Order: sequence, then structure tokens, then C-alpha cells
Amino acid sequence: MNNAATHNPKNWRSRMDDILSLEPNDLMFQPLTTAYKLVTRRLKVWPFLYIIPLSFAAAALLYATFGSSVVKLTSLLQYGF
Repeated sequence: MNNAATHNPKNWRSRMDDILSLEPNDLMFQPLTTAYKLVTRRLKVWPFLYIIPLSFAAAALLYATFGSSVVKLTSLLQYGF
């Protein structure tokens, strides 16, 4: 049962493209769709390049806004779950 077509790299590549292809996302509101495509395009390439700095910025902003209450709330949630 040796089928040469299954071992052909070009056939394998087109098969994977068929499996992984997704239809374009449409959020039914053009500005939101454009923003979504812009964000996901960058997140697909380097997710941690954006997520880690944004996480640190959000944590610093929360700490600057609420002070040590954020630390107490985080500790409470950590022990609660």
C-alpha cells in the first residue's frame, strides 16, 4: 500500500493548506473588522512582543491607580482559587 502521491512534498503542502485555511473574519462593522485584522496580524507573528509589555504596563497602571490594594486583591484571588 505504497502510494507515491501521499509522500509527495508538494501534495502534503497543499493538503495542509487546505486543512489550515480559514475563511476571512467579518465582524459586520467595517472599522471593527479592520482593527481586528490589524491586531491579529501582529499577534500571529510575535504575540509575546506585544503581550508582555502590555501586561507590565497594565500592572503598573493598576498599581499606580490603586496602590497596594491591587497587591492585596491579587493575593486574595490567588489563595481563593
